[in-house]
Amino acid sequence: MTDSAGLRATAGFRSFQKPSRYALLVASRAFIAIAGGYALSCAVAAASAVALAATGMPRADAAMAATMLAFSAHALAAMWAFGCATVRRAAAWVLIPAAMLALAAWLSGVGLTGVAGLAGVAGLAGIES
Repeated sequence: MTDSAGLRATAGFRSFQKPSRYALLVASRAFIAIAGGYALSCAVAAASAVALAATGMPRADAAMAATMLAFSAHALAAMWAFGCATVRRAAAWVLIPAAMLALAAWLSGVGLTGVAGLAGVAGLAGIES
């Protein structure tokens, strides 16, 4: 007996097949877009806040501008994750810049606390946590 979706029903339960290779590739690209984009946006926020504050911009304005820039970096990372030809290339183009920017922010003395790294940006703005 088959239902409208073409799945075979057995004793009230539907039997499902394991995920296809295509589904795993889409899931890995989604993970790169979400988690990698988050890492990239945090690193962009921290590094650009430090750079903008070093140019003489007030700390609160530097943190706000860096946060707005980080939103666009996350969107670009998501588009890049699904636009690359291979998953490896997508991961490399998202995670390598994130690591380089995080290292630059860390070496500048702001430091990245926790996963988000936004404590350094909040510290630039003078926000107490």
